[in-house]
Amino acid sequence: MDKFHYDDRRDFIKHEFFGGIAVKVEISDIRYDKGARREVSFRLIDMTSRCQAAILRKRINLAKEDFKEDFVHFSAESSGLKGGHTYKLVVSDENVSQTLAEEFIHVYDYPLGRYYNVCNCGVRPAWEDNLYKSLNTIDDHDYYLRFNLTTKTPSIHPTIMPELELRLHYPDGKYVKTYFKEPRCFGLENFNNDIWSVEFPFTTFGDVNGVFYAELLCMNLPIAGFVFDTMSGTDIKGKCDPEYIIPLDEYSP
Repeated sequence: MDKFHYDDRRDFIKHEFFGGIAVKVEISDIRYDKGARREVSFRLIDMTSRCQAAILRKRINLAKEDFKEDFVHFSAESSGLKGGHTYKLVVSDENVSQTLAEEFIHVYDYPLGRYYNVCNCGVRPAWEDNLYKSLNTIDDHDYYLRFNLTTKTPSIHPTIMPELELRLHYPDGKYVKTYFKEPRCFGLENFNNDIWSVEFPFTTFGDVNGVFYAELLCMNLPIAGFVFDTMSGTDIKGKCDPEYIIPLDEYSP
């Protein structure tokens, strides 16, 4: 399991090839004077059915000032993972009955379908609310990529919004940054109009400036693509409309 690709995703689709959920944990010893030997439990609680789906236990041995990665796997079959259910993963130190971490996980039925319609997008400087199609910056600055969207069924506001993934391709072509985030609704007016937003931070620095490509995905399905320049010669204010943010089949810097 240590050879798998791990990221921050919390939403999964249950289909015929869905084998389960693998979890990577990073554990450190905060008592610098000596090591630790702990019994750690991993409980998967079905919040929809209000029952425990599975529990795994592992013995964790840490030397003084040690740091360790470990892995657990919840099989879809033995854990009874179901589409349309929300789960909570609880990591606990059994020696002292202390909760170390909690995380919510959503499992959706297949096929999920197109859940969102992307209205527009742009780059927002951290110090203002305006959106830009491209920028002219040479210094280190913090920015946000913002995508505004609506749900497929605007008359029904879902209690759980499927998370969105951003893959930001940097100008050098060697670096792709990935984020996962659930859309939010800013203000009552936007809620009434079914306008949701998701923002992802990024920083321009040193020689890493130029043409970026931002791809927005929902459950590995690309739903928008946005090319912008941070060395455009001038700031181009405004939002990119849907006809200009169609995802690319392939992207080469």
